[in-house]
Amino acid sequence: MSMRVRTASSRIERLGLLVVIGIVTVALCAYMALIEAGHWGSDEYYIAAFNAASGWRSVLGRMVRWSPRPFSEAVSALYLTLCHGLRHSFVVPFLLLLWIGSIAVIAAAARRAGEARPVLFAAVLFVLALMLCRPDEMFYWPMATVAYLSAWAGLAAVTALRRADTAAVRPPSAVPMTGMLLLAAFSVEIGAVTVLLDAVLWVVVAPSRLPGRPEAAGFARSRLSAARAGLVPALAGVLICLSVYVSRMRPMVEVLDRSSLLAGNWLRSLHAAVPVFAHELVGVPGLPVLAAILLKLAILLVLPPPGASTGPAMRRRIVWAVSLLLGAFLSVVLSFHQFGMLCCQRHQTMRAGMMLLALVALAPSSALLWRRLPAGLREVTLAAVLLLLLAAWTPALRADLALVPGQMRARSESWSSARAPGDAMLFAVPPPGKLFGGPSWPSQTVRLRDGQVPAYGAEAIAAFFGKHEMTIVQARP
Repeated sequence: MSMRVRTASSRIERLGLLVVIGIVTVALCAYMALIEAGHWGSDEYYIAAFNAASGWRSVLGRMVRWSPRPFSEAVSALYLTLCHGLRHSFVVPFLLLLWIGSIAVIAAAARRAGEARPVLFAAVLFVLALMLCRPDEMFYWPMATVAYLSAWAGLAAVTALRRADTAAVRPPSAVPMTGMLLLAAFSVEIGAVTVLLDAVLWVVVAPSRLPGRPEAAGFARSRLSAARAGLVPALAGVLICLSVYVSRMRPMVEVLDRSSLLAGNWLRSLHAAVPVFAHELVGVPGLPVLAAILLKLAILLVLPPPGASTGPAMRRRIVWAVSLLLGAFLSVVLSFHQFGMLCCQRHQTMRAGMMLLALVALAPSSALLWRRLPAGLREVTLAAVLLLLLAAWTPALRADLALVPGQMRARSESWSSARAPGDAMLFAVPPPGKLFGGPSWPSQTVRLRDGQVPAYGAEAIAAFFGKHEMTIVQARP
């Protein structure tokens, strides 16, 4: 009788796994199909035009004075140089490279951590990040994708490495951990803040000794390894935060809404951030609050650790999860403080991804409960979570997929007009999508004089293509 029960449970487990693979494949293909509608914003045209005029001096100046993101700024500079030289946007291959590269980085970390199915683990995390919030800028706008998705991939890889319980056997190599922490810190500021928070919490919270406890030696090795891995990224985080404070926070040059009285006021920004963060923590767009809470709690059950869960390993994960949540919360506070309002969609998507990683980091704490559940229930629950999210986003996916041909046509017409001889061009702005968003330039005619420094926005488009006159029209869907 027990043999039949085990056989039935094994069949359910295999069936559930196949369903999970199927849903992940369908979701990934559907969202990838929207990459054809990926779009440039003002940043690409503006930065590429200045880089072309000033060379790498402009790139280094931007890193030092405005955007201390060594990895993402260097990659985007190479990308924009190629685009400017060949007069082609290369949006689709660039976004595909970033998507596939992110999954590969997470899978490599998961494999090192001992995950049984590292590629599936990475794909599940990626699909959940796509569906727990509107993807928009973080996944379909190259300048944002290279920064925020790269940082999230680094944080996800660290999460995968922290899930491994190697401290009780041998100290884990500091090289992969250091590399992933640096990837997060060098891609976007909130990544640097999170890395710095992790280092500070580890120093403050983790005791140097646990006298009388059998795991003391393992924890000491774990703490030493964490210190080695986190030292350089923490120093990088300090430098990046200081750079942002000096160049952007102290002069307060990014205020978008002064009427809110939040800009520059830490106390009011902190107070305003609490309800926003709480709503994002428990909610999922398109789902009732109770369903969203149950869905996120289910994530704790569907991703058990690759190995045993000892005290030292659990402390490591808790510190990392708290760092992720504090980083997400500070993202809201800093948004109110810097802009006077909640900005922007890429920030919200990044926070949702960080909250997901906090759940994944804490998932090993549910290992005892998971082991008592019937075999196969984990796979069935994960399939249900993915299916619920995919069903919630299906109407938006269908609507946006119908817009893709129009997006491609508008981009082709604009760039063809720009490549044509003459001093004038036509630029077609397609309607934004529900998931992939898009720029919203009003219909107008822009004229540039010889030697005129273009303003950020529509003038930058004309400058990028070397035109003196550009007419912006609204493209049909």
